[in-house]
Amino acid sequence: AALALYAEVFEKAGALNMLEGFSSVHCAAFYKLPQNKTSIWLLKEPWTVPDSYPFDDGNLIPFRAGTTVNWHLNGTR
Repeated sequence: AALALYAEVFEKAGALNMLEGFSSVHCAAFYKLPQNKTSIWLLKEPWTVPDSYPFDDGNLIPFRAGTTVNWHLNGTR
């Protein structure tokens, strides 16, 4: 859900064009990691953040669980 939430925040700030740099380029450089060679696609369409995700022996409850976000991950390339 994180990238959908980032997209929503960047859009509200009028800076959606800076999302790729923030999430892909600058973060990798800051942590001295290679940049990903694949791309993701975000679609502007209402989506409900799941109440939880399976994680290890339990569940992870995401930020804004159960609420509607206007962006969602639509796939990778």
